[in-house]
Amino acid sequence: EAIHPPAGAANAYHAVQAAQIGAQALISRERGAASDKANQAQLNASVARDQASAAAREILAGAQGADLRFSAERQAYAKAGQAFLLEQYLAQLTEGLGNAKLLILDHRLGGDSAPTIDLRTFTPPADPTAPRKAVQ
Repeated sequence: EAIHPPAGAANAYHAVQAAQIGAQALISRERGAASDKANQAQLNASVARDQASAAAREILAGAQGADLRFSAERQAYAKAGQAFLLEQYLAQLTEGLGNAKLLILDHRLGGDSAPTIDLRTFTPPADPTAPRKAVQ
């Protein structure tokens, strides 16, 4: 800055200085954008790693729970035998039929014929007082 270029070259000299400043600004902006993209990629990789780690831990915990339950059931069967199997069977029936609508018939009921369940489905009868829908 202390030395001034000759008068005829001053415009070209200032244009070169402006181009150099513009190039440095462009380099800085691109470095910032590259740093931003690198940080975003690092964040995405970290999130993916954390999700995979959490999923693996959940699967491992489920497997360990199943192993523990199996070991406990094996010990219970070794101690109780058929009583344990019957208890498990009844527990699963209770769970499976908990919300079912059931009609239970005992074949030991008295009478000349065995009980019968009518499984036919019927259409409800037409209501003569209901308004008719227009046919299109």
